[in-house]
Amino acid sequence: MAVQYMASKNSLRAVNTKEIAQAYRIPVELLAKVLQKLGKKGVVLSHNGPKGGYLLAKPACDISVLSVIQAIEGHIGITECYHNEESD
Repeated sequence: MAVQYMASKNSLRAVNTKEIAQAYRIPVELLAKVLQKLGKKGVVLSHNGPKGGYLLAKPACDISVLSVIQAIEGHIGITECYHNEESD
């Protein structure tokens, strides 16, 4: 939701955590943790200071839902590994 919010603003202005949290009615602390993970994986950029906040690290059209999910949850496999019971 945070990535979508930043994309919808379509500006070079950094968006702070409180603004996003208020827009979606989610806890600021939870959002801050998610944004930190997104920052470490290069999905968003963070800027400190009075006009600080978060920006998308690249154009929104270049950010996939999968890249956001993997930044937060880690690698996601599409299927479980096949296990052949006859070979046991």
